[in-house]
Amino acid sequence: MDFIFGLPPDAEGRTGVLVFVDRFTKMVHLIPVSDTVTAAETAAHFIDCVFRHHGLPESIVSDRDPRFTSAFWSSLFQLLGTKLSMSTAAHPETNGETEQVNRVLEDVLRSYATSFASWSSFLPLGEFALNNAEHASTGLTPFFANNARHPRVPALIAVDHPTAPRGSTLGGDEDGVNDMTSAAHEDVTLNAVTRSKTKKALATPDIAASPLVTWTARALIDPGNAGVPVAANYAPKTPARPVVDAAVSEFVLQRQSIARFVRDALQDAVDKQKENADKRGRKNMATFATGDQVLLSTDGIRSSAVTNLGASKLAPRFIGPFKVMKVNGEAYTLDIPTSLRLQPTFYVGRLKNPPADWRG
Repeated sequence: MDFIFGLPPDAEGRTGVLVFVDRFTKMVHLIPVSDTVTAAETAAHFIDCVFRHHGLPESIVSDRDPRFTSAFWSSLFQLLGTKLSMSTAAHPETNGETEQVNRVLEDVLRSYATSFASWSSFLPLGEFALNNAEHASTGLTPFFANNARHPRVPALIAVDHPTAPRGSTLGGDEDGVNDMTSAAHEDVTLNAVTRSKTKKALATPDIAASPLVTWTARALIDPGNAGVPVAANYAPKTPARPVVDAAVSEFVLQRQSIARFVRDALQDAVDKQKENADKRGRKNMATFATGDQVLLSTDGIRSSAVTNLGASKLAPRFIGPFKVMKVNGEAYTLDIPTSLRLQPTFYVGRLKNPPADWRG
């Protein structure tokens, strides 16, 4: 759970997005908010947009935004029986799922559109595209992981545009007939060699989301007998293709183009994230146990907390050693003196063992 702020004001003056990410299915929910949103309003968004669809989670991980650390927020979820965990200071990797979605979402939103004032109008499509994109860690779309089926997408809405040029492939070829529907209700025999490929193909979003057919059955496959050919009854039907007026057609076509853009922008953003992931990876990092003495990197910490010389260039690169009090994954809570006025939980990448001759 996190916020994105700094977007151009929409028609209602909102400049931010509240982001919820399910750690198991990777499903996201996005809510446009103003930068003055309160803890109570944030909790109401959670109830309205997450709880009503999924119920209460066992735990919620968020950053240390004042809205999430307020007494109201803590008391509410204590009453509801949900555990709250906060990201680590200066390196919120504990909240990594949401942080990654934020980066991708910002890329998608900032890529789109001639009118930033209407960015919130595209947010539902952005959410849909994120939830209908295959996630690298699961190999499934969040929709499929959550519902065991693929949703129909805007491209499946077949509409005859009154002024559409001939040759348009929206819902069929120029004669309104599709090659894939010409063999409707015919059984197709599949040999054992292609069984696994076919089974995999039938489970992909590309097949399930085909704009050309509506599936009434997926496949009848006998995985126990690899030597016997099997039959798959595709049973395709031609979708209803109503002729509508230009206004309705334009409405649908506009949203189809938005969905296509968001899909392409999302893929581009994900590719960039994947390309840079290893450069900022977590390889070869040390681990520590409760009771260990560690040094803390001063990178990102205000110089007044570590030196009285008034110049950050003169501040030491590490301070400590400090005792490790608690370990939660890669979040380490240290015994930090209250005089330093530092939040005591840090990402493991900021810590290291002190050398034998260390003198703080």
